[in-house]
Amino acid sequence: MVGRRDRQVDDLDCDFLVAGSGIAGLAGALVATEAGLRVVICEKSALIGGTSAYSEAMVWVPFSRQAREAGARDRVEDALAYIEAAAGAQFRAELARTYLAAAPVALDFIEAHTHARYDLATGSLDYLSGLPGATAGIRALTPRPFDGKRLGRRFHDLRPP
Repeated sequence: MVGRRDRQVDDLDCDFLVAGSGIAGLAGALVATEAGLRVVICEKSALIGGTSAYSEAMVWVPFSRQAREAGARDRVEDALAYIEAAAGAQFRAELARTYLAAAPVALDFIEAHTHARYDLATGSLDYLSGLPGATAGIRALTPRPFDGKRLGRRFHDLRPP
């Protein structure tokens, strides 16, 4: 049984089911929708945004278009060293390399298919700035202001930062 704010649903028909309405879930829903799939997003909270709202939708995307356009100098080896130090025993080099290759593509997709736009957070350090491979101002991005009127009545469903 899938809960909905106003009712319970016994039978759910969709091609792609998303659990949670944070950036990752909503990005997955966007890709599935653009592919023509029927998407259902399930959120246990009454508000949309998940924990992404707490970070004000800031994202960590090494090698982004924004960083390249700003002339940022970054190296895959440094980004991998940073991820490895942050992940510790959970580090998986193949997954980290996949993330480093896919994250900039994903961000470009989001910007191409939504009204969201991101700028390089030039004053932002990597989250764990004392780790090997950490950088300043070239991997984190912050969303540009967004006109909440575009959301109509759904604006009040957003989790505040």
